[in-house]
Amino acid sequence: MPRLTEEQVFDAVSSERNYAKRYDVQPSQSPDHVGDADKPIEVWLLWMEQYLTEARAAATSGYDKDMALRLLRRVLSLGVNCAMYHGLPPRTPGATNARDRT
Repeated sequence: MPRLTEEQVFDAVSSERNYAKRYDVQPSQSPDHVGDADKPIEVWLLWMEQYLTEARAAATSGYDKDMALRLLRRVLSLGVNCAMYHGLPPRTPGATNARDRT
């Protein structure tokens, strides 16, 4: 697969988000359905972790790089959704990693 520009990557993630939006808009058959806006951060992280696990398996066990990248697109989309609903603290200039708490 060729390298992509930042804009192309954002477009791909946006297309995944648009695809996934239908699940939050359409009524669920499940009485336990919770819309995306009401999902806690840990649910988003668990989903991301699950899809990362699947992506790693696709890339390493099955050598299916295309599937690994498709799953990564889904993980990135989930991260964007989580940030949209819960916010993101800005990076403090000079901070080197998340442990800086900045």
